[in-house]
Amino acid sequence: MNEIRHVKIVLKDGHRAIEIPQDFDFLGDEATMRKEGNRLIVEPSSDDRDFFLWLRSREPLTGDDLPDERLVDPPPEKVEL
Repeated sequence: MNEIRHVKIVLKDGHRAIEIPQDFDFLGDEATMRKEGNRLIVEPSSDDRDFFLWLRSREPLTGDDLPDERLVDPPPEKVEL
């Protein structure tokens, strides 16, 4: 996703804050922030990237998402020696 959003910076409890738009939101209650030049990069903390939370956030798979079983190689035949 390379979507760009213009957001407002507000003063909240003595700190400058940016509200994350709902469609940019991520799982967890903590994030890491780093500065690269004049860019601020915010990412979910690795501790909050729980697999099951992530899995629940995904859309269910449909038959179209699964590989065609005919494209999978069959297991090798057993050879008696």
